[in-house]
Amino acid sequence: LRIVGCGGMHLLWQGRWGTWAFLEPETGPYMLRIARFVRMVLECYPVPRVEAQVLVGFEQGLKFVKVLGFVQETPEPMRKWTPEGQDVYQFARVKEG
Repeated sequence: LRIVGCGGMHLLWQGRWGTWAFLEPETGPYMLRIARFVRMVLECYPVPRVEAQVLVGFEQGLKFVKVLGFVQETPEPMRKWTPEGQDVYQFARVKEG
């Protein structure tokens, strides 16, 4: 057994959650199933705002969050956002109502 990905959500404060995911290249054949499952969780979970950050230049990550229904909130990257000083884009998925 080899783990090729993991992810989750964490409470930032009431009504606002963050997400994270680490996926290995070996997840490729399973991405459609993973995306469907994650989308189902996001649609069923009673959280009005879920946020995600994606490293600048990480095209697979950008595609993944867009498939999940996240919208890019920062046209310019958030500079030196990670502990390593990498830049990220901010995305959010907001439920209306």
